[in-house]
Amino acid sequence: MSENKFQVAEKEITKAIKSVGKTFDTKAFIALMEKFEAKVEEIKAEAKEIRVRGAESEKKAVKIGGFAKALGKVVDAARMSAKRPYLDFNQQLDGMVMPIVKTLKAIEADQKSKCKKYRKELLDKQRAAEAEAAKAPPIEFAGLKVGRPKVVKEAAGTVATDTSAGASYRTVKTFTLVDIKKVPAEYLMVDWKKVKQAQKDGITAIPGFELTEDIDMTMKS
Repeated sequence: MSENKFQVAEKEITKAIKSVGKTFDTKAFIALMEKFEAKVEEIKAEAKEIRVRGAESEKKAVKIGGFAKALGKVVDAARMSAKRPYLDFNQQLDGMVMPIVKTLKAIEADQKSKCKKYRKELLDKQRAAEAEAAKAPPIEFAGLKVGRPKVVKEAAGTVATDTSAGASYRTVKTFTLVDIKKVPAEYLMVDWKKVKQAQKDGITAIPGFELTEDIDMTMKS
């Protein structure tokens, strides 16, 4: 990419930011993005051909990479400039409405918690009764064994009210962690944030990890 192309692109970028302004013009913005898309395709095609094999080709790659970074910042700045008035309104709207929504959700969660606690008590009693029934001798009728005592299943079911509100309950099974030392490795997750922090703190050896060396790069736009 020649210096001239860079200079032309920089002027177009500066003009593009000013053209967006503080109000959103749909047609103008679409036309602007189409122009950017064409330029991006041009940069993409040129960047694809680069093979970094020495100092000169590396400089060229850095130059185009830096320009792509700058162009990306400008396009995103234009996007935020167009969105800004609407974002400001959204923040005001959220500030007024979300506290009310949060309170209502808290009320819903509180009532749900109370009902689930009551149904859990019913479930515990039901399971205890089922265990007792399983140990009881079979019921006989006219000399025939007809089965064991039946247990009324109250935990699951539905609740209807005199309004449109209602509820339904079902039993679900969930694993609860009781001893992490016994958990198989495939069910564990590595805390990479903690690992990276350990590295920043100067730790060079962690069991199960291998410390490797690579190159990091910061590209200036």
